[in-house]
Amino acid sequence: MANLGYSLVHTSCGGVELLYQKFLDDMKDTVNDNIKNFKNPILVEVCTDDPTLDPNISLNFTKTCHMANVDSFTVSGANHTFNVETGDFTKLNEVIGKVVPWISAHIK
Repeated sequence: MANLGYSLVHTSCGGVELLYQKFLDDMKDTVNDNIKNFKNPILVEVCTDDPTLDPNISLNFTKTCHMANVDSFTVSGANHTFNVETGDFTKLNEVIGKVVPWISAHIK
């Protein structure tokens, strides 16, 4: 698959997805370049146990972007779906508890 330009990604719910490498490259380009032009507030949420999107991509972005309009928070022990597929909504409730006040504070 790599020779054809695809990547196999193991998702947080145990599945496997086939992604074209351009998706991963475009995501890195957006995080590194185009997003600097975005003026509205940005909230980056990082799930530390996310196999679908490498948490280090988001962590590195928030550390190195030097953008005043970027806020972030980390959810330890959470995967890409906030562990919802397990029937445990603890992490989802944690996210809601952080996102809703942030949105309320940034609505103009």
